Amino acid sequence: QTEAFATTWTKWGGVPLPSSNSAIAPTQALTAEVIQAGTDAGGSVGQYVTNSTQGNWNFSVYLMSTTSPNTTIPIVIMAVNGNATTTVATSTITLTSDWVRYSVSMNDATTHTRKFVQINNGTTQIAAWGAQLEPSHVARV
Repeated sequence: QTEAFATTWTKWGGVPLPSSNSAIAPTQALTAEVIQAGTDAGGSVGQYVTNSTQGNWNFSVYLMSTTSPNTTIPIVIMAVNGNATTTVATSTITLTSDWVRYSVSMNDATTHTRKFVQINNGTTQIAAWGAQLEPSHVARV
């Protein structure tokens, strides 16, 4: 469910519910989502995934800025045990007006019950498509 931004992702910082199939994806189909700007710098969307497997994990997603190219935002992957974060990895990316696949990896050896992925778009409107979380140190197909 990592691709269903409108239905399975949680929103923070005043980000409205993303609109399903509201942007042209890299495949040229109307299957990407527009994620509206938040009302403050904490604007973001994220998703918890129930998974306790340790090791290398990679979160990747295709993103583009729909309004402000050259905006810098972080994408995050973390391991969570209860309410405590055990491992965090962040990649600061610079959005363009074209689709680019971005990724962030972590190598986690801690005891945890869930993983969490997050796109911190702040006050920038973006489009997102093809998010995935996989057991790897790099993004795969």
